[in-house]
Formats: sequence, C-alpha cells, structure tokens
Amino acid sequence: MTDIETPGTAPGTSVRLEFDAPDFGVACPIRAGDAVTYCTNPALAGRVVCVYSEDGIAACVVEWAGRFTRWLVPPWYLTPATPSDDYDARMAAFVVAQRDTATRTLRDRRRAARQHALTLAAHLQEVATEIGFGRIPADSPRPVELRDLDTGVRSLADFGELVVAVGLLPDTATEPE
Repeated sequence: MTDIETPGTAPGTSVRLEFDAPDFGVACPIRAGDAVTYCTNPALAGRVVCVYSEDGIAACVVEWAGRFTRWLVPPWYLTPATPSDDYDARMAAFVVAQRDTATRTLRDRRRAARQHALTLAAHLQEVATEIGFGRIPADSPRPVELRDLDTGVRSLADFGELVVAVGLLPDTATEPE
C-alpha cells in the first residue's frame, strides 16, 4: 500500500492507494507518486496516481497539475520531474522488456486464434464431406467452437490495437507468424 500526495488535495494530505506496483519483469522507472512531465510538452506537469498492467503492458494514470483531469499514459511518454542519471538507460531497458512482452503475447494469441480456426475448419470439412456424400451431418459446428474462435480473434485484435496505440510495435495486422 502506498501513500502519496496528489494534486488537488490539500497540502500535507495524501491518498491511500490499495494496490502494489505490477511486476513487469523489469522495473518500471516511473512509480506511483512520481512528479512527471509529458515527454513532448515539459510544461504539462502532473503526478502519477498509479501504474498498472493491461495484459502485461504498463500504463500510468496521471493527474495533471491545475487541471484536475486524469489521463492514461504509457510510462515511456513520461519524464520524471527530476530524472536520475540512469533514467534513460532504465527506461530503454523497460521499453525493450515491454516490446518482448507484446511480441510474445501477440504470438501466443495468434497461435491460439489459429488453432481455434483450424479446429472449426476441420469440423466444417467433416460436415461438408457428409453433405457431399448425400448424408445429413450428425452435428453442425458447436457454438463453443464458434465462440472460441470469435473470442480468440477479438483478443488478438484488441491486444494488437493496444500495442500499436502505445507505440510499442508497428501495425501488427500484416505480420506473418
């Protein structure tokens, strides 16, 4: 549990956060409570309210000073108000680890979606063969097969959009397995 003073609270007061920082394999150099600026606009200053994981990809909730608004920002788009000497190296290592996670997760989700499609295709081939021989198939594709394929493809698409949107990977839709 972490106590931090956040913009918009009275001086000397803090907000108690009911979570621990997620484990990304490599320490995220941005932490809850850090004073930060946006990398392309140093005049935009705020404080990190929390760091969390969305499917293994880091995201920070930042409350911007004087605005009382919160944004969801990838940590590599933030710079500490007073960065340490090794900050750039630590962030570079973190981004490499996040790219590795994104690549591995995309690969796993592609394989799972492909396996669901192959299972459904095999079943449809059996149905087509039965129809081709003039027989009525014993059963049609099961709803669970269709749901698994739909869920797998949606999961793959959503994660692909996430990692492209946060700048970790280029458009992944055309990359072969």
